[in-house]
Parts: sequence; C-alpha cells; structure tokens
Amino acid sequence: NFSALLTQKRLSKAVYLIDAGIVRVNQLSYEVGFSDAYYFSKAFKKAYGTSPSEYVREITEKKEKGE
Repeated sequence: NFSALLTQKRLSKAVYLIDAGIVRVNQLSYEVGFSDAYYFSKAFKKAYGTSPSEYVREITEKKEKGE
C-alpha cells in the first residue's frame, strides 16, 4: 500500500543520510519526513533489524576502520 511504500522510501533516505554523516536521530527523522522520532526509530528497527543509533554506531566504526 502507499503508506508502506512511503515509509520504505523515507527509511531508505535515512540510510543515505546516515552514510552522508547525519547521525542525530531527531534530525534524521525530521529530514526524512517523520514528525515523531520515536515512531521513526520503531519503523527503522522493524525494517532493518537494528535501531537507528546502533546503525549509526556500526557505520561510524566501519568508516573509522576504513572499510
């Protein structure tokens, strides 16, 4: 349905923004169109199996290691 597609697009953009260096969950949720950071975090975890903050930490560690 449309709502699920829109959520998936927003979460994909969130991953892109994390890779680009935006790491604050509140800022991410706002940038991709979620008005509630808690809902954003729940949707992100449901889609990717990890919280946005954990995902940010993993990406940051990979970048520091040069991967």
